[in-house]
Parts: sequence; C-alpha cells; structure tokens
Amino acid sequence: LVEVVSRINAARAAWQDEGHPVEWRGERVRTEVACLGTVFVKLAQTMATRSDLVSRELGRELGILQDSMGRFPDDVALQTIREEFSWDGPVAASRSEGAETDPADETPLFASLTAEPVAAASLAQVYRGKLVDGQEVAVKVQRPGLAEQVGLDFYVLRQLLSLVNAITGVTRSSEIAQSVLAEVADGLFAELDFTMEAQHIEKFRDLYGEACPDVVVPEVIWSRTRVKVLTTSWLNGRKPRDLTASEKLRMVNLVAPCLSLQLMDAGFVHCDPHEGNMMLLEDGRLGLIDFGLVAQMTNIHQESM
Repeated sequence: LVEVVSRINAARAAWQDEGHPVEWRGERVRTEVACLGTVFVKLAQTMATRSDLVSRELGRELGILQDSMGRFPDDVALQTIREEFSWDGPVAASRSEGAETDPADETPLFASLTAEPVAAASLAQVYRGKLVDGQEVAVKVQRPGLAEQVGLDFYVLRQLLSLVNAITGVTRSSEIAQSVLAEVADGLFAELDFTMEAQHIEKFRDLYGEACPDVVVPEVIWSRTRVKVLTTSWLNGRKPRDLTASEKLRMVNLVAPCLSLQLMDAGFVHCDPHEGNMMLLEDGRLGLIDFGLVAQMTNIHQESM
C-alpha cells in the first residue's frame, strides 16, 4: 500500500515538473505506472482515452502503454506455450530451444515465431509467426503469474478506497467507485481466459461480419489456442498514431457505423477500442483486435440510447 501511494505521488510529481520536456515526463509517468501492476496499467490505458479526465499531452503519453509495455523473457513465454499444450517438442522450427524432443512430437507447434514480441501489453505479449501450413499468425502469450498479480492489485485498490472512506467518510462518489471497481475486477479476471476471448471474436464476426464488410476481425486458430495462449490470423496494418490526417478520417468513417451497429442492433460491444486495438489494413479496411473485454447490453440500455 505504501509503495502504491509512493509511486502515484512520484508519477504526479514527474508530470508536474515542467522543467523537463513532455517526452521525459511521460516516460517517467509510464515507468511508475508499469511498476504498479496490471490493474493500474489498465486504468492508465482507460484514462488515455478520456480527454475529459486528463490533458491531451498526458493522454498521448499514457496511450503508449496500450501496446508498448515492458516485455517478459522469451523463454518464459515459450515455457507457457509448452505447459498450455502439454508439449515436449519444439515450439517453433525457427528456434533452437534446447528442449528434448519426443519422436512423436517432431512436428513443431509453429513453423516460426519472431525472436522477440512484436507488441507487449498489460496482459500478454504477441509474437508474429507461421503455422506449418504457411499461414501467418499472431500468437498472444499471457504474462506469468497474472492471476495472482491482478488479485493483489485489486486488494490494494480496495484498501486505498477503504482508507479514503475512513478519512473522508462514505460518499456517493466512493460508493460509485466501489461499484466500478467490482465490475472492472469481474471483467479483468474474465480476460485472463483467452478461450473466452476466442469465443468473443467468433461471436462478433457472426453478428456483424455481413453488416460491417469493411471491418475485419482475425480468424481464431483453435488448434493453437488455450487458456493462456491465443493464436489468430495475422492482420497487416498501421495503428492510428502512424496514419495521416486523411487516413485517420477514413478510419473514423469505418469505425462509426460499426460502433453504432454494436450499440443499437445486437448490443454485443467491443469495450476496448483504443489505438492499440485498431489498425488501418493494407486494403483500406479497418482491423479490430483484442476481444478480451466485451459487453452484452440489455434491451433497456439500448432503448435508453
């Protein structure tokens, strides 16, 4: 608890130190937030999209956390893959892993995997690879010890909230914060099961694939998917921060109809459409990834909108 308060204060002091450039201050803030743990990173990612809560400059710096977190060791990622598939053979033919190979397992799980992750986020890091049939894929591997870390983070947040209540008294705002915290906890723990995310991807495609032809979601490779490993087809595209003004406008024109359809039609909503989860594909369509956090709206909510 003391460490959390200390790092929050350090991040605030670093950002308020206008004697340094924005880039330096942003890096210090991201470093402190990353050290706090997964839940705090998730909160920072959310704040990055809320211009009503943080300045544009701070939002831009926090937005880097959306796909540029510190990576964990590759050998840990490979071990996670082996454990999830109960696999004794080589994970990828392109890698020399030093693992003993069972004669029955001579064919690797993947033909190739990049030597380093191409992206690292709060819950996992992603490798680009190929299946033995040549299909290009994205392989998402969960960070080690994540369930325990998330549980500890929420415990600390609840203790902080209790401390605030003890000092200021229970208020309407603190009751709302407690409710939001409980809801976020449920959603985040659900995100730790990548087979659920795979089901979300397929449900999204079934509901909106024909109605939103300009929006592409990846194909799930079920034979290479487990609770802590998600393998999908690879999407080639560029993130919003790498686009020109006209390309960003095109992306907005693609996103808006699909978002409206999610809200007003089936009510099944992708709840995490930040910059790290969207891209403009080479063919001009919108690519949408990361379906760990979704919601099913009720008829009452839809009628209210």
